Amino acid sequence: MRAPVIAAVQAARPTLCVEVEVTAEDLPALRVMCRPTDPPRPLADHAEVLLANPGEEGDHVRELADSEAPVASPFVAVARTVPGPITILDGVHRGAAWVAHIRGGRRYPLTVGVIVTLHRTLFESEQEP
Repeated sequence: MRAPVIAAVQAARPTLCVEVEVTAEDLPALRVMCRPTDPPRPLADHAEVLLANPGEEGDHVRELADSEAPVASPFVAVARTVPGPITILDGVHRGAAWVAHIRGGRRYPLTVGVIVTLHRTLFESEQEP
């Protein structure tokens, strides 16, 4: 399941891996994976979609969001530069729960592993925000 994501990161020519701490103020720079032909998908918007989803996916995110425990790492993302924009490849559902926590007044940082690549991966929009 993760092999295509790993292959896409490798093809994008990784140059650096860094761990960054993101906060609510960084939300505008956080995106989630999508097709290159799709418009960029902000994490905040995607969180709304997941939280409204009546199926298992939505149930999972709502369960995480209802928990008193902070959302836990690891998160894996890609970017051309840090601070971003940063595209989350792994941890999208947990990221959506974190957005719900922020909106509920629970502000805390997330630690995200960011792979800096020379080129966009197949899981990032080619469109500018």
